[in-house]
Amino acid sequence: MQEERKKVLMVEDDFSIANIMTDILENPSVPGKSGFRVEHVAALGPGLQRLKAGNIDVVLLDLSLPDSSGFETFRKVRASAPEIPVVILSGLADESMAMQAVQEGAQDYLMKGQLDVQSIVRALHYAIERAEQQKKLKAMS
Repeated sequence: MQEERKKVLMVEDDFSIANIMTDILENPSVPGKSGFRVEHVAALGPGLQRLKAGNIDVVLLDLSLPDSSGFETFRKVRASAPEIPVVILSGLADESMAMQAVQEGAQDYLMKGQLDVQSIVRALHYAIERAEQQKKLKAMS
C-alpha cells in the first residue's frame, strides 16, 4: 500500500525556485519516501488564507516576500497556524536568525544555495513527524 502524500504549502515569491522545489518534492529520489503534494503561493497573504482552509501538513516558508519581510513573516505564520510545522527556506545565510527561528518554533532553517534533494525531503518528513509526535504527547497529558 502506498503512503499518502503529505501536503506542503510553499510560500515563495521566486517562481524559478518554486518550480524547482515542486519538482524535487513531488518526485523525490529518497528511497522509501513518497513524494509530497505541493501547493505554491507567492505572498504571505494568500499563504495565511490557505492555512486557514486547513489540510496542510507542513509549510516551506521564504522570509522575503512581497507583502512581508524578515522574521516577522515566520511569526505571522506561527500565529495563524501554531500546530503546523514550518521549515524556513531562506536566501540569507544568517546563523543568528536561524537559531532564533528554531528557538521560536521553526522546525528547520534551510539555505537556498546549500540544499540537496535528500536534505530538503528529510527536513520536511522530520518536521511532520515531530509535529505528529507532539500532538500524540499532548493528547496523552
